[in-house]
Amino acid sequence: MRNMNTTRISLSLHNHTNLSDGEMGIHDLLKLLSTKYQVIAITDHDALTIPHPLHLKGLRKKFLLLRGIEYSAYGMVHLLGLEPTNSTGTPIEVWDSCRVKWIAHPRLSDIPSSEFDNLLKNFPDINGLEIFNSGILQICDNIDEFKGLNFYASDDLHMP
Repeated sequence: MRNMNTTRISLSLHNHTNLSDGEMGIHDLLKLLSTKYQVIAITDHDALTIPHPLHLKGLRKKFLLLRGIEYSAYGMVHLLGLEPTNSTGTPIEVWDSCRVKWIAHPRLSDIPSSEFDNLLKNFPDINGLEIFNSGILQICDNIDEFKGLNFYASDDLHMP
């Protein structure tokens, strides 16, 4: 029998600072998360938060920090994006340039399942759907409605 070593990577991909609606500053957020996660994304609302090197001073160095944004599309519809190629545009331009995009907390956003087709038509390059957020299962009973989207589980961290 072959011995297979597997490496598990812990990710925290939906986090807010006090520059958005979170309670912690950038340094405190990263200090908290860097002890538990190997990949961290800051996804403030409608703005790309780029930490200054001083925000990283004194932190454990073994984590990857991703740039991200949570775009407020139609009122309560929130779209998460990671690693944009455009960091200076409007929130929709920044989100649109992200390499990975998904719909955030559909149940918390009161998105009816009947609206997913329209949402996906308006944003055809969505990669996935956040199915677990802040301790709440986000998908509705009919998982077939999501037409092969990848599923993401996040914490949507606002407070310690």
